[in-house]
Amino acid sequence: MRRILTCLAVSGLTLGGGLTLGGVGTAGYAQTAAPAPAPPAVAAPAPAPASAAPAKTPQQAKDESECQMAATQATGYIPPAPGAAPAQPAQAAPQGHHGQRLGGAARGAAAGAVVAEVQDNNYPNAPGEVKDEYRENQVQTGAAVGMMAGGARKRQDRRQSMAAQQQAQAQAAQKQQAWTQTYKGCLTQRGYKVG
Repeated sequence: MRRILTCLAVSGLTLGGGLTLGGVGTAGYAQTAAPAPAPPAVAAPAPAPASAAPAKTPQQAKDESECQMAATQATGYIPPAPGAAPAQPAQAAPQGHHGQRLGGAARGAAAGAVVAEVQDNNYPNAPGEVKDEYRENQVQTGAAVGMMAGGARKRQDRRQSMAAQQQAQAQAAQKQQAWTQTYKGCLTQRGYKVG
């Protein structure tokens, strides 16, 4: 274990402020910002006013209320109150997006150190400087490969999160449209003209 840590230190891998691989730091690799916020969900229309009479009668208010309840029961969609902001779909919290490249580099460096240690046993008569250089190269290679794998994992997670968010927005829009159609159909059956 001490040899692995020594190899990590010799190779220049630091886990504190940044990642250094043989003198090449991550300063050139800008961390990507969190994904942009999702566009606002489609606002649910306020129930369309029925136009059977110029002023709302108690019977019209009752019919509208009953049609709203029927549409909600049929579709499972609850429209926002008039004048209220539309509900935003819940956004999934980012899971493990931070530090995946650094974690991959650390895992790769450790794997490279293990490989170097195993290979070191195959050549017991090699000079110490050659063994040290070989270990350092294996650690650096492992760290670089691990960093690339961590970055790929991060991008895949981001794509999956965006796809799930888009699917949720599409489902909410479908429910809203079904609610509106059900509500208008109910009022039309009761003899109201809905625009």
